[in-house]
Amino acid sequence: MPSLKSQTVKDIAPSFGVAFLIAGAVYFLKYLPLTYYVVLPLQLGVGIGVFFAVCEGFQLPEYMEIKGIAKGYLMQTKNGENNSSKMPPILNSISRYGKMDSLDS
Repeated sequence: MPSLKSQTVKDIAPSFGVAFLIAGAVYFLKYLPLTYYVVLPLQLGVGIGVFFAVCEGFQLPEYMEIKGIAKGYLMQTKNGENNSSKMPPILNSISRYGKMDSLDS
């Protein structure tokens, strides 16, 4: 039976792997002979692109879960359904302004 410590490391290792890949891809872009106003949007685009490529490529469970939730929500709104009882529990607790219902009052 694996220890709690080794299981924790196995759980968070993929997230650190994705972060290091993004950091590596974005870091070297600062050495391009371009202005900072061009490099920053380029870094953002490359970082987002690497994130989605790695998460899709490795089918990370956390990413796939969030993707499924977002896809379900978007399909509901696309079909004109606005029934909050069909939304995932986490989305039920968020008001349309992005605050938690318990904090709105």
